[in-house]
Amino acid sequence: MRSALLFLAACAAWAAPLHAEWRRATSRHFILYSQGPASEIQKSVVALERYDQLLRLMSISKPDEDSAPLTVFLVANAAQVGDLIGQSNAAGFYTVGPQGPIAVGPRIASYDASNDDFSPQVVLFHEYAHHYMLQNYTAAYPGWFVEGYAELLGATGFASDGSANVGQAATYRFAGLHTSNPIPIRALLADDPDNRKRDVFAFYSEAWLLTHYLVFNDKRSPQLRRYLGLVSGGTKPIDAATQAFGDLSKLVGEYEAYRNAPSIPGLHITQQNAPAIENIRVETLDAAGQALVWDRLLYMRGLRPGEPAKIAADLMKRAVAAPRDPATLDLLWRVQLAADDTDAAERTADALLAIKPSDPSALLGKGLIAMKKLEDAKDFAVAKWVSARQLLVDANKGDASSPEILFAYYQSFVRAHQTPSANARLALMRAFELQPQASWLRLTLAGSLIDERRYTEARVALKPAAFSVHDPGSAAVAQKMLATIDTLKDGDAPPMTLPEIDRIGDGARKN
Repeated sequence: MRSALLFLAACAAWAAPLHAEWRRATSRHFILYSQGPASEIQKSVVALERYDQLLRLMSISKPDEDSAPLTVFLVANAAQVGDLIGQSNAAGFYTVGPQGPIAVGPRIASYDASNDDFSPQVVLFHEYAHHYMLQNYTAAYPGWFVEGYAELLGATGFASDGSANVGQAATYRFAGLHTSNPIPIRALLADDPDNRKRDVFAFYSEAWLLTHYLVFNDKRSPQLRRYLGLVSGGTKPIDAATQAFGDLSKLVGEYEAYRNAPSIPGLHITQQNAPAIENIRVETLDAAGQALVWDRLLYMRGLRPGEPAKIAADLMKRAVAAPRDPATLDLLWRVQLAADDTDAAERTADALLAIKPSDPSALLGKGLIAMKKLEDAKDFAVAKWVSARQLLVDANKGDASSPEILFAYYQSFVRAHQTPSANARLALMRAFELQPQASWLRLTLAGSLIDERRYTEARVALKPAAFSVHDPGSAAVAQKMLATIDTLKDGDAPPMTLPEIDRIGDGARKN
């Protein structure tokens, strides 16, 4: 799943010197890579942790305290960000790749309270708001509110004393409020899927201001909560709007007055009683680590056609130069497998195991490689798949909280054309709990639940994907799956087999 804010970024271009060294900062909720000075990286991590504290303070439900840190890459400038996703005007992006979610943006020198520019800070905060909501909110919210809430929070600025200004007027959205193709508020409340297609600037601008109005208005805020609850419960968005807000003509009139007001309210939060940001570690990577950062970023972003073989050849040279570097070997087997060079990938995984016996990642690699070879040979002998699956069991013993290993274990049944065991279904559920941002985990889990006749839980899993603005492929899959189980009650016969459910997903993705 990729969420990219494709707007012109009014930001300074940070040109990193050719000799600039990569540094890595780690904290409770973030792993950050940058070529900036240590002081700049420290400031970035502190700002992100402060922002995370703010989201937890404003959370409508108890936040997940066991979530894995988000990996953030702050690259030299906006041009590099654009090159990574093939969009020259991208100010930053967020995606869930094979090793989990990442956020990418240009380096940020200051996290002050300015709200005049559509800056890398705005994009990073916006995307982390999405990440946080998917991690902590199980309810399904209409697309306009998901984006509007992320826009509201994305405009947060931090003053020099560490205090936060929430709900600032996002002046970079003003132009979108006055386009020649405005989006009617009724259409937003109805969550019309064509809203964003009509005018993307108008969509984000109207979603931001409508969310701002409803959140900061004492009368309308409880109504907003009711509206969201009704939509999440299955009421059509426009019907939910009428039930929650009453006379929509009156609501529209109030909103228009809000649009034309000379100022809008906000919230200033001091840091006087905020918990200290502790255990931040900033380190300069060693030579092997320096050489891996960019290839690691490409892999975590998701490799494009032609990239695996090229990157594998480059990594192979580094592995020859540093044959006992575990990180190089770990990335190498992954890229070799992506390049469909299973023999080379197996040799690399074996080399990693020789250095680190029982290494979970190496065992995962061995399991995936064994499964790939069996698939290629169209060999579905049960004993051979049991042997391949055992490698994943051993990997899980070394890392019980890896969504990648848990999902591979579930897939070992599906790819073997076998009915998933109860343990496999539990592994899939746990993988989703650990990484709810991954659309493929969400959709696969829904299919498994449908196969088990657990339609209520399947709907809960599917609805956030069905409302997704940034991932239309997954939204189409989720909508088709929801339509398939629309009238079914828990325990009713499944509408089709699990492989048939998977084929619905495949067809929707192609569309």
